[in-house]
Amino acid sequence: DAAAARRWYRRAERERRRPFESRRRNARHLLSSRRLQRWTVARGKTRRQIRAVVRTPRSALARGALPAPAAALFCPGGFGFRAVLATAVAAFQTAYHLTKAELAVARATDAVADKARTAAIIDAYANQAARVGALLPFTSALAGLCAAAAAAAVEVAPIAAAV
Repeated sequence: DAAAARRWYRRAERERRRPFESRRRNARHLLSSRRLQRWTVARGKTRRQIRAVVRTPRSALARGALPAPAAALFCPGGFGFRAVLATAVAAFQTAYHLTKAELAVARATDAVADKARTAAIIDAYANQAARVGALLPFTSALAGLCAAAAAAAVEVAPIAAAV
């Protein structure tokens, strides 16, 4: 089974190096493949993560680059007005994508802060457990001393009664 997973991984690597058209078709085929699904789950990756890797960035590039020239192309007016319009649309797009990036960074920062807070709580509980654990040798030694004292008292009691 491990050898089969390695073969599938090598095949996926070969597919990744192919030209775009054949890679897209084969990547969709691989996504629907049950073997790849089992292999990715075995490696700790979900189907959604694999889709994110396979998804092509060309559509994202087109959505990011084409609206400004398209707005200038289809809007009536002189060349100067169209240039200003394209610049304004591009500035709006830049601000929008920068805002989305800042939101992603803010969410990531919050996630890191949550993880740091959780780590601090875990550390506090670990320190508390260490303090409680430090008392255990003392209490077990004290219990042993009490047992030894009781045994000594039982042994000495008949001698003390005879005297």
